[in-house]
Amino acid sequence: MGELTEKPILFQQVSKEDYIKTLLEKHHTSEAFANALTEMLTAIGNGLHDTEPRTEASTTPTTIKEWMHEHLVYQLK
Repeated sequence: MGELTEKPILFQQVSKEDYIKTLLEKHHTSEAFANALTEMLTAIGNGLHDTEPRTEASTTPTTIKEWMHEHLVYQLK
């Protein structure tokens, strides 16, 4: 995405506790939402979406880069 938008992408990994604290204090979410979102993102990071093998029938020929160029980049520039 950084290449397509010509803008730097910054990423900083934080602990689950710090993420939940930020959701609660800065985004005013409920504790239940903060915990559920953290659990979901942890599951995704642990391979949740890798449970089914990618096949020609289940996978689009469009690359993520092509999709971003067609649908996202113009909104970010």
